[in-house]
Amino acid sequence: MSTKGGRNSSWSRLKPANQDIFEEMGLRSKGDKQLLDYKTQERFYNKIVERYMLFAADARRGDELNRKLARLNISQENGNRDPAQPVPNPADLTNSKADTNELDAITMGMRKLREGIVASKRIDDFSIQAYIFCILDEVLKAIAHDNYFLFWKVKRGMDGYKAKIMEFAGEEMKLHALKSIGKTYLSIDLDSLEQLTDSNWTTLTKVYNVGWQLEGTKVVIRKPKPR
Repeated sequence: MSTKGGRNSSWSRLKPANQDIFEEMGLRSKGDKQLLDYKTQERFYNKIVERYMLFAADARRGDELNRKLARLNISQENGNRDPAQPVPNPADLTNSKADTNELDAITMGMRKLREGIVASKRIDDFSIQAYIFCILDEVLKAIAHDNYFLFWKVKRGMDGYKAKIMEFAGEEMKLHALKSIGKTYLSIDLDSLEQLTDSNWTTLTKVYNVGWQLEGTKVVIRKPKPR
């Protein structure tokens, strides 16, 4: 059937855009209901895994994947770069941004999937499989970003066997936490310090030889210089 002007109606229809499923899916907490459907959850999960595997395969070798993840270290952002380190190559900065954007998209996809699974009250083998993959991503993200707060949070939520496996990075994460706290704070609450380092005060003083002073429930790291 012809439309006004003599054109066939099929020619007047716009071809639907090939929309990225990562953009198409929304957060359940923001009102999106697409991921309440079990089949949609499974299709989206497969896309997340596929995208992560492509990201990893692009590295080709294990050391290259480590280098791509190391680019995501936020400790050198916002002008906090160590002056002793060489100025990064502009090409590396471009690659770093691309890697960060890709992992951010994957991480957001996992968050959307988790919210959908929880909201749909799904409890089966698929939900377990999806959560294991998401937990592994949280661990990798914590290590890549030197995020000791996230690292200990994930570790405390693991069972004994998985928490034991995470200990391979625990020592480095603990030392990074101590260095960061020492440079950032004049004093800190004892409970917060023990939580951020996953160590009690006795261990910190005897094993790690911190020279800080405990005054009641407050740890004095350094005192302000008199003016």
